[in-house]
Amino acid sequence: MDLTDGSFVLELPYADDRELIMDILKYVADVEVVWTGSLKKRVRSEIQKMADTG
Repeated sequence: MDLTDGSFVLELPYADDRELIMDILKYVADVEVVWTGSLKKRVRSEIQKMADTG
């Protein structure tokens, strides 16, 4: 779904969130996980781990 600001919403099914999280982390500066489920928490956790290790 294209938004008026030029961004878009991508919705896709997935079975294993590990691969999806890796894809999200590749583009972390340019993406936002808007679903408030466990995926968003896992992405935040991975980002925090990366920040902590440095």
